[in-house]
Amino acid sequence: MPSSFRPLLALALTGSFALAQPESVLFTAAAFTKAQRNSSIPTDAGIFIHLPDNGWTPYGPKIQQVASASVDPSDTSRIFLACGNGIVRSTDGGQSWRMVTDWRVSDVTAIVVDPTDGNNVYAASGWGLVRSQDGGETWEGINTGIDERFSKTITMDPRNPQRLLAGTASGLFESTNRGNKWRRIKAVPSGHVLRLRHGNAKSGVWLAVTEGHGAWLSNDSGKSWQKTAPAVGDANLYACRSPKRPKSRRRRVGNRSPYLHRRRQNVAITQQRPPQPQRAHLDL
Repeated sequence: MPSSFRPLLALALTGSFALAQPESVLFTAAAFTKAQRNSSIPTDAGIFIHLPDNGWTPYGPKIQQVASASVDPSDTSRIFLACGNGIVRSTDGGQSWRMVTDWRVSDVTAIVVDPTDGNNVYAASGWGLVRSQDGGETWEGINTGIDERFSKTITMDPRNPQRLLAGTASGLFESTNRGNKWRRIKAVPSGHVLRLRHGNAKSGVWLAVTEGHGAWLSNDSGKSWQKTAPAVGDANLYACRSPKRPKSRRRRVGNRSPYLHRRRQNVAITQQRPPQPQRAHLDL
């Protein structure tokens, strides 16, 4: 990847694309750098794709900021991008893209699609949580019960698509009716929950990381929570990973330092790795 790009997010998307591609394709989102030319359209930002013998090439819309992406599990040709200026959707595997939100939805940070019904799409943003019940054609705010709306993370219970958990600037919130109403989970301290991840449906493992309150673990699908990863203390944690294999007990949290903290079999391990650009470990 050219040094002029500043990678913010890397993810592997699998599915059916019009281009002849290997089974797994690596995508990245890049932000503006000093290489940006004087233009109203970003020249070094947006989505880039890496294919064999082609290196990194632009793919999809030129967007100033892409925070994350989500593929509809029931239809992999439908891709949603969480962007600084709204939500962008493709319905043909990335061949064409369209902004599907208006000026009222911006600073979008995360998107989750209902695996049982692709019409239900949920997103977190700097201005609150939004929902679409028609596959992204229209959107509405769903913030009843949430006082501080700024949100960077939202996820869905793999056992129950009506149950959502979201992290906001005032704590961890739960909805059991597709976002109609929310209640704060008081076991996790009031404060900014920056990232939330869960394992597979059988494991029941959920992991939340916070700003200034450390990492919190649930082994019963979020019914109860306890503080974990004592090695990180009360650091600001920006990333986490929960196991997808049912018997795995490995979990990871990361902050803006040359350290990656792992927890395996209830033993906290702190490993030092060579510093990376911006010294941020995004192990998602």
